[in-house]
Amino acid sequence: MLCSRSVKLRGGFRAEIRYARKEHKCFYCRKPIRAKQQYVVLSKYGSAPECYHLECFNRVAPHRVVFMVLNGEPVLCRSPEDYSVL
Repeated sequence: MLCSRSVKLRGGFRAEIRYARKEHKCFYCRKPIRAKQQYVVLSKYGSAPECYHLECFNRVAPHRVVFMVLNGEPVLCRSPEDYSVL
């Protein structure tokens, strides 16, 4: 598995873990993401980014990318293209 804080996906999408500077609304559960909390941003060039709680992101795209904690650090992990379900 390939793990990092930022991952490029097929179709021009990018997922990355960030710290919130201001409050956002989770695209999945619609609850607030508080300031100074870590969250995942799913974005595509030219479209509005979607913000997710770390736990909510695993429910949205488990076949592409999975949020994990490795060595106390939150990271996004994906399998190589050969093993992808897509």
